[in-house]
Amino acid sequence: MTKSRDSVKILLGLFVFLFSFFIYVDTLAPSVSFWDCGEFIATSYTLGVPHPPGSPFFLLLGRFFSMLPFHGGGANDPAMMEGTFHQIAYRVNMLSPLATAFANLFLYLIIVRLVVEYRGKIKDGTDRWIAYGGGVIGSLALAFSDSHWFNAVEAEVYAMSIFFTAIVVWLILKWSEKVDEGHVGARYILIISYMMGLAISVHMLNLLAIPFVGLIMYYKLYPKQDGTEFMVHVLSMLAVLLVVTLIAVNMIMPATSTEYLRLTDTQLQSKMISLAVLWLVLGVGGMFGLAQIFKGDRRKRFWQHLFVVIGSAGAFIIIFAGIIKGVPKIAEIVAVALNTDRAVKAVSVALVLMGGILAGLAYLAKLLPRYRNEVRLGLIALFLVLIGYTSYETIFIRSSQNPIIDENDPETTRQAVAYLEREQYGSYPMFYRDRWSQEGQYTSESDFFWRYQVNHMYIRYFKWQFWG
Repeated sequence: MTKSRDSVKILLGLFVFLFSFFIYVDTLAPSVSFWDCGEFIATSYTLGVPHPPGSPFFLLLGRFFSMLPFHGGGANDPAMMEGTFHQIAYRVNMLSPLATAFANLFLYLIIVRLVVEYRGKIKDGTDRWIAYGGGVIGSLALAFSDSHWFNAVEAEVYAMSIFFTAIVVWLILKWSEKVDEGHVGARYILIISYMMGLAISVHMLNLLAIPFVGLIMYYKLYPKQDGTEFMVHVLSMLAVLLVVTLIAVNMIMPATSTEYLRLTDTQLQSKMISLAVLWLVLGVGGMFGLAQIFKGDRRKRFWQHLFVVIGSAGAFIIIFAGIIKGVPKIAEIVAVALNTDRAVKAVSVALVLMGGILAGLAYLAKLLPRYRNEVRLGLIALFLVLIGYTSYETIFIRSSQNPIIDENDPETTRQAVAYLEREQYGSYPMFYRDRWSQEGQYTSESDFFWRYQVNHMYIRYFKWQFWG
């Protein structure tokens, strides 16, 4: 590709960024918006403690923006004449259009990369304008969709979360370009891990990018497949999803089934474990059955594919259960062991312990006879996720100083654990849940899902984005 073509790509990317950014700024809320925006503005400015789970990295960035010496509107703007508070709100609001404009830029680069991957390398002007033009159209279509634009003009966590999701997707596509360059490719995996650690300190939406990352890695490393292999791989993914769903349904049945309510705690636990094991055995058996379709290298690729699917699910579980849910559990144990009730101390020790364990395992991985580099890379990646997650310490440090806004007051270990685990929101089953609508209107749960949630709610929401 010539330098002129590179310059066209760069200029169009800058156009997408600047055009969307200035439109967002022009339509930016001059002060406080509805819902959580006022809370985030106030807690960013004062470094207070918002509602669980806190979004600490967003608060740190919001605090930085609140100190920047600019304000919206002219000297005669009524909103700006009412006092410093409105200027502070405007400054914190400015974080969202900047993050969203960068997300649009990365989407442009993602689309260009996917078009090139699909059509092949750019050879002439037609290829160039198809790739670059498609990137501009696609990124601007998202930029001015209803929800995306709305998130871009107020102080909420969703704009920053979308930015992190976009940059993670772009980084894994860059990895697919550089994977053959040895350590260069590994660097992209590490920066992705750190981005995910920061992202879960804003919103957990970014965890949904993990399956995409896993599939990109698999199809880059094992590209040779035919139609039969592809269909069987799809079936294997659906089978894994079915097993997980059946286990989940088994776990939620006690909340709704009168049969389960008659069981003792021991009987209930035994029944749940036995059913979960049954579905797991059936799932593993199904995988072995699907593997018999192939022979030789094709069977090997099937198991490699299944390893990636299960590995992606495992990465999600490790980050969610091991770090997001694990840190509070370890903090409780540390608090008892050290006989302390201070959340800052307990959580700090828990984070150091988890980091030390990961670092130690990464060092010991050098002794493995095979796959030592891959195992070390995975452990270092988890260590970087943990480093990003450590921004949660600011919540407990600030709570111990009793700021003006100190929701849930998570300065003790018990309150900190309740804060991190979102206990105030409670829990309810995924299926067979209570709802305000009358069940007599629908013949079944699936009828309710299709007629109300899809046809009435989602289709209408989709039209809002693109039909006006």
